[in-house]
Amino acid sequence: MTHVECAKIVDGLREELKTMKVALVGEDMRGGLVKDVQEIKSATGFVKTVFLPIIMSVSAAVITYLAVNGISH
Repeated sequence: MTHVECAKIVDGLREELKTMKVALVGEDMRGGLVKDVQEIKSATGFVKTVFLPIIMSVSAAVITYLAVNGISH
């Protein structure tokens, strides 16, 4: 393999790596898939800290009500 052929292959690999880097972290290192995953984690965290306790409290209240008053048909 000649130096020119090798350089051509390396340049192609560099371009592919650059494309993958931009996809992962964006042009400004603040976007891409990393940002998307962080946003999903943040949204999931909100659901876990706000909605899940509410759902658990309401479920516990319903179960307690049914246990105390009995299930009537």
